[in-house]
Amino acid sequence: MTASETSGWIFDVQGFSLHDGPGTRTTVFLLGCPLRCRWCSNPEGLFARPRLLFKPARCARPVTGCTACLDVCPSGKIRADAGSGAVRVDRPALPGALASPLPEHPSAAAPAAVARPLEPGSLTDRETDPGTGGTQPGGAPQAGTGRWPVAPAGTEARDGSAFEAGPEAGTGGATPETVGTGVSTAVGFRPFGGEGGMTDGCTGCAAPCVDACPHEALTLGGRSVRASDLQRILNRDRRFWGNGGGVTFSGGEPLGQPAFLLEMLRWCRGHGIHAALETSAFARPEVFREALGLVEFAFLDLKVMDPARHRDWTGVDNQVILENVRSAAARNSRPRLVVRVPLIAGVNDDPGNLETLARFMAEAGLDEVNLLPFHAMGTTKWQHCGLDSCQTGLRAPDQAGMDAAAELLRRGGRTVYLGHETPF
Repeated sequence: MTASETSGWIFDVQGFSLHDGPGTRTTVFLLGCPLRCRWCSNPEGLFARPRLLFKPARCARPVTGCTACLDVCPSGKIRADAGSGAVRVDRPALPGALASPLPEHPSAAAPAAVARPLEPGSLTDRETDPGTGGTQPGGAPQAGTGRWPVAPAGTEARDGSAFEAGPEAGTGGATPETVGTGVSTAVGFRPFGGEGGMTDGCTGCAAPCVDACPHEALTLGGRSVRASDLQRILNRDRRFWGNGGGVTFSGGEPLGQPAFLLEMLRWCRGHGIHAALETSAFARPEVFREALGLVEFAFLDLKVMDPARHRDWTGVDNQVILENVRSAAARNSRPRLVVRVPLIAGVNDDPGNLETLARFMAEAGLDEVNLLPFHAMGTTKWQHCGLDSCQTGLRAPDQAGMDAAAELLRRGGRTVYLGHETPF
């Protein structure tokens, strides 16, 4: 396999980005995330493969009686509602958070996937698997429990990815409010690895409905891209970056595709391109360490400091995250590191959490933090993904609360960037 054959899964390439690193930048959003943050504003990035998105407001069927998508759907997962006649798209639930960190360093893992034509009829949904006679995460919850079943460790999904039974299999560390929202609470599901099919919804076919829809009511939330093709896009954008700009890799969680990400970062380093990273730091230490060694800037998201509360709100423990951040901060030669915290009222804006964050930053030698007030602009995206929004009931602190949080963190000489105050 040549370097140019390595491919990855992305859901957006955004030009003229001003808040994702120094200067004017191109931000590449990689698919797949191991966390299940209740406040996520990019839910299409949670899936390991492109999700079939449906925007009812664009659907012409209520006006014209259009049947374009119904006529080409090979599985019957796109159907007309028996009562209203409106289009309905049946998609599996969102797999739960990972029980352990992301994939191994590519030197210890299987070769990265090669971009290739997708085979019609390939299956990637996690519902009943005729091949095993069992129900995989994403199907129905076990009767009377409100929990999704977890396959035994070592069981393979139909796309070749592995299931890992976590220490709290079946709970996902989820709060009771997440059960029944359309988010699977199966800890054991590992949504990374294997090539899989086109989508993480319906039956994972070649999505003829997307091409058939004349109004783009149906779209795919991502695509496969060869490293060489993405490199051409970045070379094209270089003329717009000016002095100090570059490329930022975001997500999802970009470290969830280590072979693809590391190849792109090495290419950036070799071509004199300023590279930045936005990450939750929930990754295997060797992957995190190499990635941080190839960038000039990184946003490190520290969401909640208490491990139990972190698990409640994101689905994963934060021990690996904190260890990775400490390790990165202790390096003699390190990129510029800015801690980033999405502030949500009643979740992580209390003095106890902020004081713990301040102590952690002081001990690690980190002195810059960006506080971002929660926003609910991702609510519609959750609906397009066919999921109930997990953002319901969440809100940002008021301005007085934001100012108080900033003042607390400024003690000890830390620099605080509030809202969209840029660190650059």
